[in-house]
Amino acid sequence: MSEQDERATSRQREADMGFIPRTPFEEYRDKYARFVRMERRDGILEVRLHTDDGPALYSSDVHNAWP
Repeated sequence: MSEQDERATSRQREADMGFIPRTPFEEYRDKYARFVRMERRDGILEVRLHTDDGPALYSSDVHNAWP
């Protein structure tokens, strides 16, 4: 079973149990793209803070970007 199929099966099982659906990766990845670059490969999520695609400069904007 592929990773994509496993996720779909897991989401369906959670829905059947009455769980609140998880936000899809593509949605939250794009929501925080201004300050955070996220990439998922082989089940591993890489998260990198940045400022204008350069090194992260901590600011109130970066702080407020985190949920």
